[in-house]
Amino acid sequence: MAEGKCKRLKQQPINIAQIGDLCLSTDIWTDNYQKVSYLEATAHYINEQYRFHSVDSFCIESKAKIKSGDEMLKIRKEICKNEL
Repeated sequence: MAEGKCKRLKQQPINIAQIGDLCLSTDIWTDNYQKVSYLEATAHYINEQYRFHSVDSFCIESKAKIKSGDEMLKIRKEICKNEL
């Protein structure tokens, strides 16, 4: 189930060039059946017609042992470093 969700997230590209302002939120969640944690990022924006949109940007397996704000920040910095 979780793997299927992650695959669907990768199929929803965002054309950031058409979006003026963008807000990203992150979440760490666990598939209790498979005992695997995931890190997910969601992009939020308002289009030219003032409609609010949320699009899941990515979903990756998280190796973090502790789900804390500090750990989340470390992971986000690492992702940004690797993506640029």
